[in-house]
Amino acid sequence: MANEHGIVPRRKKLPRPEEAPKLVIAPDDDALPVVFEPITQVVHTLITLNLAHPEVQRDLLDCQSMHRRVMHLFHHVNAERTINKILYRIDRNGAVWTLMIQSIHQADVTVLPAEYAAADSKQIATIWPKLQAIPKKKQLLFVLVAFPAKKVDINTKNSVRVGLDSDELQQQWLIDKMRDAGCHVVLDDSAPLSFDLQAEPLVVGNRSGSGVIRFVPTRFTGTLVVDDPALFGYVVVNGIGPEKAYGCGLMTLHGL
Repeated sequence: MANEHGIVPRRKKLPRPEEAPKLVIAPDDDALPVVFEPITQVVHTLITLNLAHPEVQRDLLDCQSMHRRVMHLFHHVNAERTINKILYRIDRNGAVWTLMIQSIHQADVTVLPAEYAAADSKQIATIWPKLQAIPKKKQLLFVLVAFPAKKVDINTKNSVRVGLDSDELQQQWLIDKMRDAGCHVVLDDSAPLSFDLQAEPLVVGNRSGSGVIRFVPTRFTGTLVVDDPALFGYVVVNGIGPEKAYGCGLMTLHGL
């Protein structure tokens, strides 16, 4: 059973879709530098989805629809996703599916359709003080849903992002990203939670003006050690990897 951080016992890897497309339009805010701007809070909003609700079903089948749903929860803030630091992911635990949202403003869950949520939503606003208090060399368990990828023809207007489809390439991608985030992954037997990666369900949708979105995210779990606490905290808030608008980039931590 998963806890509120999305950590689940290690299990057999799911096979990747045989014909999962790997080409995705490249523009994304992942290439932007981390901006050390003032942050007063980081909020986790947990929404247990009512899988029988037709709008939940529609949102789960179309990542653009889910993106709009999440953004509507911040209608009162009136700022784009990157400014609000909005990240989300879907955690699946048997018949219980949870939409987890991270942001620097409180989500307005009252705008959700009636019975969209199967239970009262939960909001946790104590994340930022804990991130600020992390000491150097602190060991933490982590869960990250991300899209490991590389850009092709990066100097042209038609550059695309190609998904990395082997465990070895995805592991190296994560190692590099974690290093850039001011931490490193523990890969030896000393890790309290052994490193693992598993394919997530295929993400599909229609991106306005860019055609069809199709990519396969990966769920990484394991243990990390914080090397640069200040940098680490801001990267956790900003997210890791591309496709942050479509359920990727949110890393949760256990042991803060």
